This record gives sequence, C-alpha cells and structure tokens, in this order.
Amino acid sequence: MKQRLLIATLFVVAYILFLLATLPAALVVRYLPLPAPLNTLLTLEGVSGTIWRGQIARLQYASESISLLRWELNGWSLLRLAPEVSLRFGDRNSVNGQGVVGWQGALFGRDVTLNLPAAWLLSRVPMPLPFALTISGQLQLKVDQFAQGQPWCDNLYGNLDWYQASADTPAGKLDLADPALTLNCLDSKLVAELKQSSEMVQTIGRAELQPNGQYLFQGSLKPGPALPEQMKQGLPLLGQPDSQGRFPLRYQGQI
Repeated sequence: MKQRLLIATLFVVAYILFLLATLPAALVVRYLPLPAPLNTLLTLEGVSGTIWRGQIARLQYASESISLLRWELNGWSLLRLAPEVSLRFGDRNSVNGQGVVGWQGALFGRDVTLNLPAAWLLSRVPMPLPFALTISGQLQLKVDQFAQGQPWCDNLYGNLDWYQASADTPAGKLDLADPALTLNCLDSKLVAELKQSSEMVQTIGRAELQPNGQYLFQGSLKPGPALPEQMKQGLPLLGQPDSQGRFPLRYQGQI
C-alpha cells in the first residue's frame, strides 16, 4: 500500500512539474491580473513559448514600444529565492539591449547593455530646452552590476558612452568626439564622472544625485582650437577661466 502511494505521489509531482515546464506564456499573459493603469497602457503582441523561455513580438507601453523581447527564466534561481531572468530585445537599427535582471528583496541586475540613438533620447526629455538643439551619435549603457537601494542604489558599476557625438546649435555644429560617463553608487548617492575631449572642446565633471532628489554637477570646460568663434564669444557667461583656460561649470537643482 505504501509503495503504491509513493508511486502515485511521484506520478502526481512529475505531472505537475511537466505542466509547469510546458505552461504556455500566452496563457499566463491572458489571465495575468494587471493593476490600473498598467492594464490599459500595456499591450503585448505575438506572445509565444513558455514561461521559462519565450518571446514577445512587440511590447508597447503608452506610446513607447520595443520589438522582439526574448526571455529565459533561470529555474535554479527560484530555489535560491532570488528569481532572475535573461532578457534580450530590439534590433540593431533601433533601441536594443540585453542583460540579466532579478529580484531579491529589491531589483538587481548584471551584464546589462542598452544601445539607443542619442536623438531618440533627446526627443523624450520632459523639460523644454532653452534653444533649438539637434544631436547625433549612439549611446551605449553598460552595467556590470546593479542593486536597487533607497531610493536609488546600493551598488552600481557601469559606463555610459556616447559614440560619434555631435550637436547642432544656433551657434554652429559642435563635435564632441566620444564622451564617457563612469557610473557608481556612493553612500546611496548616484555618482557620474564625465570625461570628454575633442578638437573643439574638453569637458570634465562630476555629478551627484542625492537620496532627497537634489543634484549637483561641478566641472570645467576648456575650448579647443577648432571651436567656432561664435561659440567662444559666449564662454565668458560661464565665469572667469583659470590659469589653464578652463571655464567653470556648476549646475544644481531638484528633480
């Protein structure tokens, strides 16, 4: 009797595991309860595969959308009570990225890469710019590891690079070469250090975002020999240059 009960139990467990392993992602999405307003803003098209490994042909949130989102859920991570999933989305001609994200009391991620056109990002800046500005180039964000904190981060190691950067302004075109930001988390502050150098201008600086939402950027700008004369005429508005010809930069505020 005990042997039959054991066999029946193993059969039921194996059957349940089989159902979980083959559970269609489309079925889960169909009955997934989403809170308002997410249930009206989020649209998923072309869901296929299983909850463990599948893809979405198109994901749209409000007016933004990404194509071909693929995922692979790490089953062993569930046993560690720290579920994580590998993601890949987009194509080479638009916003695209990949990486591993998960949850262990808070959001974490590693080996994350995000590529997007600089002009795409500028068009989504919520605040109006004081003058007409057009930018070009490609942005690439690489995050080795990230752990969410209160409110920004507990740890962060990453870089943001802007390749073939340039800006068209009312005073002329500005070639920025390849600016680079180093991203870190220090005492719950989000810290970014900027380095940029071209024949037109050299810029260095450090930005900090405090837990209370206050931000501060301090740095310097040094004009190069190729900087247009019309741009040079506006540099004294930044303040007095130092002995090396560097003009001070300082911006602060509240987000």
